[in-house]
Amino acid sequence: FCRRTGPSRRARAETARLTGSAGRGPLSAHLCNGTSGTRGYPSRVSIGVRNTIIILGIAALAVVWERAFSVAVSSVSQIISVLFVVAILAAGVQYFRRNQLAWLVLRPWQRAAVVLSALAIAFLVIAGYPLLADRITPLGYLALIAALVLLIWWIIRDSRKL
Repeated sequence: FCRRTGPSRRARAETARLTGSAGRGPLSAHLCNGTSGTRGYPSRVSIGVRNTIIILGIAALAVVWERAFSVAVSSVSQIISVLFVVAILAAGVQYFRRNQLAWLVLRPWQRAAVVLSALAIAFLVIAGYPLLADRITPLGYLALIAALVLLIWWIIRDSRKL
């Protein structure tokens, strides 16, 4: 251990009592071997280097986390999309079972149009916008899905009028 320089213990205690500090200021620093504090860190230049390394380490961790996180979010998004499509298809099957007579009222071309539209919606939701990104805008992609939904709705509504 190096010998502590500076005021005596009693003087440090009196200073701490008068200033309200716990005696952890510059008066209690080690001044031997170019270190400061009680942990033996090097002087201010080395502290700056240490802090820079810590900041760069945190930034590197953030970059790695962001890449791994984006892959995880992409996977979760695909899983949610597939579950959403399964729920839509299950609702369609349930509707068909409750309304078999209404399904039989449809002409064959109308049945084919409903089935193909439902499959196209499922495909567009699972495949996502990047499939058509070079051909249409995101709003056009949503409009295409909406047009298919409206086609199904129109066919079913039209069949109920008969």
